[in-house]
Amino acid sequence: MTTPSVPTNEAWGMLAEVAGEEREARMRQRYEEMASLPEQARVEQMLAMARAEYALQDDKLRPFALSRLQTWLKLEDGAARAIAASYNAAMSKMPGPQAMRRVAIDQTLAREFSAGDEAKLRTLAPEVFAGVPIKAAFASARQAVSPPEPAKKGGWWPFKGR
Repeated sequence: MTTPSVPTNEAWGMLAEVAGEEREARMRQRYEEMASLPEQARVEQMLAMARAEYALQDDKLRPFALSRLQTWLKLEDGAARAIAASYNAAMSKMPGPQAMRRVAIDQTLAREFSAGDEAKLRTLAPEVFAGVPIKAAFASARQAVSPPEPAKKGGWWPFKGR
C-alpha cells in the first residue's frame, strides 16, 4: 500500500553520493533529530526517506543500506528502537517490490556484521532478519553438539522385530 501524499526526500537519497563515514555521520544526525518526534511524524518522514532510498540503483543502494544499518547500531538504544520501528512502519506502506528489495538487501548485508551486531539488528528489525541463520547460535552449536548417533538398522514395518 502506498501513500501518494508523502513525497520522496531527495536530500536523503543524495547521501548515496557521499563517502561512507560522512554518510553515516549525516544519517546519525538525521536519525537523532527524528528520534524525538512523535511516532506519526517520524513514520511520515521515514516513508519519504525510504522512497528516496529504494529509488537508488543497486550499486548505490547496497552501500547506502549498509550505512543505514551501521548507523542504527551506533545510536543510543532508545533512539535506535524508535528509528527502526518507524522505518519498519514506513516500509509496511511501501509497494511490495520495494519492501521485498529491503528484506533481500538487509538479509544479505547481515553477513557483514559480527554476531553481536547481528543480534542487535535482529532486535531492531526482527521481521527482516527472522529468516537469516543466527551466526552465534551456529558457531556455539557446532562446538557443543557431538555427531548424531547412527540410526539403528531395521525395517520400516513396525512389527518386524517380533
